[in-house]
Amino acid sequence: MEQERNVPTADSHPVIVVTGGGTGGHLYPALAVAEMVQQQGDVQLHFIGLQKERDQKEVQTRGIPFHGIRLEGLRRRFTFTNIRAVLLALVGLIRCLWILKSLGKGVVFGVGGYVAAPAMMAGRILGWTLALHEQNAVPGRVNRFLARWCHCIFLTFEDSKNYFAGMDCRITGMPVRTQLAAPATEKKSRVRDQNPMILVIGGSQGARKLVEICMASFLQVQKTGLEFRAIIQTGEGNFEWAKTLPGAAGITLTPFIENMAAIYSQTDLIISRAGAGSLAEIALWGLPSLLVPYPYAADDHQRINAEQFEKAGASHVILENDLVPERITAMVRDLLEHPDKREDMGKHAAALAVKNASSLIAESLMQLLKVK
Repeated sequence: MEQERNVPTADSHPVIVVTGGGTGGHLYPALAVAEMVQQQGDVQLHFIGLQKERDQKEVQTRGIPFHGIRLEGLRRRFTFTNIRAVLLALVGLIRCLWILKSLGKGVVFGVGGYVAAPAMMAGRILGWTLALHEQNAVPGRVNRFLARWCHCIFLTFEDSKNYFAGMDCRITGMPVRTQLAAPATEKKSRVRDQNPMILVIGGSQGARKLVEICMASFLQVQKTGLEFRAIIQTGEGNFEWAKTLPGAAGITLTPFIENMAAIYSQTDLIISRAGAGSLAEIALWGLPSLLVPYPYAADDHQRINAEQFEKAGASHVILENDLVPERITAMVRDLLEHPDKREDMGKHAAALAVKNASSLIAESLMQLLKVK
């Protein structure tokens, strides 16, 4: 796989390095901020991310130089793969030191996760200004470690400030892809007599149990005589398997959804995991939701994310241990039979939206350049 190997030498232009990625939940918020930085003026913008074809393509498509590093996440228990992960991290740190040294001085902005750590640590060593975004209600371990060196910390949730006592924290909300950030005029542009549409997403990787339970539930709902449509994003690895499951009429399976805006504009109810990125998009589009937090998320942060929405009246939360077809069936039936409940939940979701998170962060990064 080709990647950026020639790092430009420092010139008179200020430099912002965005770092993160690996999963869509980290990559797309980073790109959302990068796109806004591009609009801010005369600035060098670079991206340091996981050496992964999808990440490289998404970054370079936007005209941003991409620098890939090989990394692996650490397991919570000792394994021999952890030794390899540490060695890769050290090599990644050396590469990041070389990249940043070649660029001069500027701001390193991280979006969390182990992918951001080498560039942030290299920035610290070389005297760059550091900033990060914490997307979840409970900060990840990497961000909690890196925060002590940061000049500014951007947060999605107000409650996260408790983890960064005495630090410069700013509540910005969650950066969302540009094409999803202004949905109001597109919402519900469907033909009026179309059946309600349910969207099931488990993140870019899919969620096998969620897919299986929803397929069974939709069969039960259909037997009651209720008419609806559904799109289920299975994830690439689950697509062929999902096609072997019994399915109700009007159900569309897809491994990945490229144009989320087009799908969101037709959605009446969403069943989803509770990653911060998904929740930000749900809020922007004002969608009622059934949230099924991923039970193995670090520090159970998806459950805490989801509870923020449930407390606001925007969603119902179903824990993985309670995820059975009958539970989903009962909730889906209730919301299909009562459009007023869906509308009320959607309004509460929209009230949680922060529509200018990306621009707020980009403007702050430009200010950090001026005071560094």
